[in-house]
Amino acid sequence: MPTPYDGKILLVQVKGQFLARKSIGDVSRMIVDNVPNVDGVFLQTSQGREWQGKFDNDAKEINGPNEISQWVSAMASRGLDTHVWGIPHGLSIQEEAQKFIDAAKTPGVKSLGLDVEHGANYYRGTADAARQMMQLIRDALGWAPAQQGWSAAKSIEDMDRGGVAGAMLSLPHSVHIWPEDRKEGRRLAREWNEFMAQLALDHPGRFGVFAALPILDIEGSLKEIEHAFDALGAHGVALMTNIDCENAQRLMPRWNK
Repeated sequence: MPTPYDGKILLVQVKGQFLARKSIGDVSRMIVDNVPNVDGVFLQTSQGREWQGKFDNDAKEINGPNEISQWVSAMASRGLDTHVWGIPHGLSIQEEAQKFIDAAKTPGVKSLGLDVEHGANYYRGTADAARQMMQLIRDALGWAPAQQGWSAAKSIEDMDRGGVAGAMLSLPHSVHIWPEDRKEGRRLAREWNEFMAQLALDHPGRFGVFAALPILDIEGSLKEIEHAFDALGAHGVALMTNIDCENAQRLMPRWNK
């Protein structure tokens, strides 16, 4: 499964005071000048129910989405990505989850990580609390729970048990999962479609394919439709029913295709 970290080098940022640079802009300049192979930063934004700024003492500290936005802007100006992470304690589920949600929803943030290392300053809640927190985060961000242990063989076994001859494979993702980088969105769609097409080839007659498209990238969608039908033998495309309604007219080339 593709991740936002494939082939990338990221620097982990814990506290502003750990960096001998006066501004976030200085930090981004330092990264580009001194470690040009780095692709971005993983920015710690919270510990438990507190923003990371409570444990920092620096102009670059994080006290909410406004400061995260400043990091995103400074990094993007140098072609660098911003990812966010935090440490859940599992003691104040709603408040802790909200910190993660607010950080991840900051425009330009590429991904969210939760640090659950072993130790007194890390997760101290119950397994039940962890499930509740993850459900709150998933619901707020629109993430579906991971399908643990899924395989084509298990799927076919379930189909046989239910008397189902064939099933359609699809990944009808909503707008927010697609990266802002169009090249990256096209790469993801192509990888997913080729993966589904290979499953169909490996199990003739059991799976069909509804291709995924990089939704708001019209040119990329048209190219992927052509590849999906002509090269992969897809049976159709999967689309969400409510996409970019305010700019619906610009989607017409895709519908016409």
